[in-house]
Amino acid sequence: MSEYQYYKFERLDGYLDAKARQALRSISSRAEISATSFQVYYTYSDLKAEPSELILKYFDIGFYYADWGSIDAYIKLPAGTLPEALLGFSSDGLHVHENDEWQLLIFSLEEYDEYFDDEHADEFFQHLAALRSGLMQGIGALCTLCGSKCLILMMTLSECR
Repeated sequence: MSEYQYYKFERLDGYLDAKARQALRSISSRAEISATSFQVYYTYSDLKAEPSELILKYFDIGFYYADWGSIDAYIKLPAGTLPEALLGFSSDGLHVHENDEWQLLIFSLEEYDEYFDDEHADEFFQHLAALRSGLMQGIGALCTLCGSKCLILMMTLSECR
């Protein structure tokens, strides 16, 4: 039985230059790479790079899905965007990392039972971009954008206070 893994990363602020696209091509010869995105699926192998490192270096949002139920969503923010209480936070579903330049949120689900495909990823990316925009405007703005779904995120955020 084959395995299916799908990766998609997008740059919302600016473009990938030729050097960056060439570096990404060296990671995957099968990926679809544009000036703003990278996407690839695998059935018997895996991405030859760590997704979080790719996000920090090249992209603003990202997504990973495996047919056994693993989903990871990535949001990169400028350093200083998230409150100090969130930095270094880790739970089963949310990990927060920071370097000198960026803060990275990684949302993870380990057992997603619903069918998911590449078409769902496009819609999901619209929500991920809106979530990033809301976070960059402040947590309060996030509630306006996300409505009731904000409660789940706010409960997670309140755990670290």
